[in-house]
This record gives sequence, structure tokens and C-alpha cells, in this order.
Amino acid sequence: MLEKMLRMSALLDRYSVLLTDKQREIATDYFLNDLSLGEIAEAQGISRQAVYDTLVRAERAMEGYEAQFGLVARSEELHRRLANSAARLREARDHLAKGNCAQAGAVLESVEEALEGLLSEPDLL
Repeated sequence: MLEKMLRMSALLDRYSVLLTDKQREIATDYFLNDLSLGEIAEAQGISRQAVYDTLVRAERAMEGYEAQFGLVARSEELHRRLANSAARLREARDHLAKGNCAQAGAVLESVEEALEGLLSEPDLL
């Protein structure tokens, strides 16, 4: 359930502007503000079933947008690759601290190549 909440939060961050006002409000209350279906229904003056149906439509819409545009997947891939580069930079620093300049240089070269690869992929940025 936590994984789904995190996924929906990420989708909301990217695609909430494409939802209807009602879908955005209900999805935000449910996924970001952690309100229950009953709490949302009471605040909106609608039934719990109406809240549920709206959430389902919002989820389907956002998953459809993600399938079309892939913004969340790109963001996750960019984060993964940048985290890997940061780890490699720490590795190079450790090599330098031990006086292993050749190994540090090799690691730095690989980081440079990785970052240049990111810059050459405009669709990822």
C-alpha cells in the first residue's frame, strides 16, 4: 500500500494539472493529505462511493498520462544515474585520500562519461 501511495504522489506531482479540479482535490486529499474516503466524502458533501469512483478515474488518468509521457520514469532514471555518479565521486575522493591518483583518475573519467551521456539525452532531462 505504501508503494502505491508513493507512486500516486509522484504521479500527482507531475500530472495533477491535467486532472479535473474535483479529481485533483480528492486525489490530493487522499494521497497527500492522508484523509480517508469518509473524511473526504463528508468535506465534499458526497458519498464515499463517489469519492472512490473519482479516485479510480484520477488514478487511471494519471497512469495513462505516465504511459504517454513517461515523466515519472524519466525522473526516476535521472535520479538513479545521478546517485550513481555521486557514489562514484565519493569513490574517487577515497582513492585520492589513499594516494591512488591513477585509480581516482579512472573513476573521475567514468563519471565524466556518465554525465556527458546524461547531457546528450535531452529527453531524459
